[in-house]
Amino acid sequence: MNNKDLKESFSYILTRQKHWSKFQRRNPLIDHIVFIIILILVVPLPFIFSAYLKSKVKKIAIRKQIALVRTKNGLKIAKILEPHNSFDIVCMSVKGDRYFSKIDLLLSVFSSYNVYSNYMMLLKNSFLRMNLIKVVKVLGFSNLEKMFLDNHSLNSVIQFNDHSPESFYLHKICKVQNVETVYVQHAPVGDKFPALYHDINVLFSNDSLDKYQKTNENIKVIIAFDFRFLKALNYRGNKKVVNSVLLCPNLLDSITSIEQTAEALIKQGYAVRVRMHPADKRQLGSHLTKSEIKDVWEDLAISEIVITNESAIPIEAAFLGCLVYKASFWSENIDAYNFIRRGLIISDEKTLENCIVSVNNRKQAIDLNKLEYYTGEIVIDRLKLDL
Repeated sequence: MNNKDLKESFSYILTRQKHWSKFQRRNPLIDHIVFIIILILVVPLPFIFSAYLKSKVKKIAIRKQIALVRTKNGLKIAKILEPHNSFDIVCMSVKGDRYFSKIDLLLSVFSSYNVYSNYMMLLKNSFLRMNLIKVVKVLGFSNLEKMFLDNHSLNSVIQFNDHSPESFYLHKICKVQNVETVYVQHAPVGDKFPALYHDINVLFSNDSLDKYQKTNENIKVIIAFDFRFLKALNYRGNKKVVNSVLLCPNLLDSITSIEQTAEALIKQGYAVRVRMHPADKRQLGSHLTKSEIKDVWEDLAISEIVITNESAIPIEAAFLGCLVYKASFWSENIDAYNFIRRGLIISDEKTLENCIVSVNNRKQAIDLNKLEYYTGEIVIDRLKLDL
């Protein structure tokens, strides 16, 4: 990956540095030291790494259309769509069909001598310098994905992310090679997402369509439905645990506020569990219960009450009959998904005291009539995409 492509792939993130800087490491010095040591050690090895990866890529038998998967959520959507469409799944880092491991991705980073100039360019940009690990991941995905396109004759590539640097780069190399690009939405979106730029864009609902802009009028948009809710149908009508409360914080929420909310609810006699975000490594107080249920639908199905903040969870929780409350006092209230502005969330809780009152009164804070606007109409025939 040359320097120009690397910097262009970060163009969207670089326009929102204030937001993304909230997720960066505070002191990446050790990351840089380790990376420099590796750069020195692998000087004679890029040709070997490249030859190994090319051999592995060429051995994979695929059809003309592939779904390229980088995350567990993307794989879930790909698996739902696969029986109804004609594509093969290629998995990068997440275990599945035609699997490239994290070791393969690491070798991919150092499979070209461009990595040395990439690093020198990175050092000149303060944001990229603070996000070395993110840049390394992008190089791993992008170098390997280009190798895949160079060694297979493809008609189209499906991906499940539209705002990551590797997504922008994959689209660019597909355009160079006249390969059609398809974006399939895998999670709710906000109005700060980039304009649609793939040839074909498969969206969940009218909510998604209203939030997205288009880079040009030739872009095709297909409205399907939120494919994740097919599994949720299996949990509708499940018996709830009486007085059960599930707290669903995100990475930016104050851990102190979360703990205070849990403690206040426990004093009120509620059975409280905290479902931490998968990427959140912070520790809760030992006196609090962390949910160990892996499947979010199973967790929501047994919960009477769900409290969250800047999250897509309100749609999923309301779909399974939970009472949902937005704890705007956990962190900055930015209404990232427009749930308040669009009227899905009728009112939010600005203080812990107000939140407790709403929970005790079983206040209905969600307009259930607006759920389908966000989920789309769940029709099985729409799993067959017009690609």
